[in-house]
Amino acid sequence: MTVRALADGFASITLWVLKDNARARRFYERAGFWPDGAEETFEAGGATVPEVRYVRGPTRRPSGSPSAHGACTGPATTAAARPT
Repeated sequence: MTVRALADGFASITLWVLKDNARARRFYERAGFWPDGAEETFEAGGATVPEVRYVRGPTRRPSGSPSAHGACTGPATTAAARPT
């Protein structure tokens, strides 16, 4: 996914992950994504589900965040992935 987005000229990639899904969050962090501080909730089956936004690209990471491997560069465009 990241290679194709970079090849298509996207400067950064944004995705949302469930806040309590530690395994998925570790996966994305190891892939060079980091939480940018944005959080949202959505309704699913009558329950409120919190999400955290992750980003990978040339923007500045908060201190203490894992470093991105091969940070993205290109036009100021963002690819977003979000489950439907």
